[in-house]
Amino acid sequence: MTKSGLVVIKRYCADGTDAVSTGAMRRVPSLSLDASQVLSRYRGLDGEPWPREVAEPSVVHGFAPLARLDAILARLRDLRSAEPHELLYCVSFGNGQELEPAPAGFKRLGIDYGFYRGDDETYSVLFHEIAFGLETGMRELASLLNESLLLSDAAAVETVSATRQRLLASGADLENTEGEVPRAFLLFSYVGDN
Repeated sequence: MTKSGLVVIKRYCADGTDAVSTGAMRRVPSLSLDASQVLSRYRGLDGEPWPREVAEPSVVHGFAPLARLDAILARLRDLRSAEPHELLYCVSFGNGQELEPAPAGFKRLGIDYGFYRGDDETYSVLFHEIAFGLETGMRELASLLNESLLLSDAAAVETVSATRQRLLASGADLENTEGEVPRAFLLFSYVGDN
């Protein structure tokens, strides 16, 4: 099943003031960046989806329909928060599926790979296992990440997936949810009507 739609993500704080940021700040990133740079550049689904301050009643499976764009933008404009929030259009896709173009007002960021259930349960393999991971085989894939610390194409997704499956089969300590496999999510960031 292809899932797509809008999602607002509250980003991690690059100054290390939230729980995930604090934990990440204790690790050495696999990239030639310090932890605060990784936290500020990462633009994937890991973070807090649909935080209380921008709750959206039309969310189904974690996504709001594109038709709700104006209402969500109005709530984001009224938001008086020092914490960074980002409006994304997200398309879940599978093997062999063609990547779709950006909707009007959105810019393509790249592809995240992980688990997204639309509530507090988000997990990006790119963020937790490549950028801040402990497993050498996953950290070595950091060269596949683009400027937004996401993947650029389906071939890169396949490389990450195959490497991860091989490492899990050999007993590596990676996130492994029984009966669920990570998915690829093509992400677009709202940039406005240019």
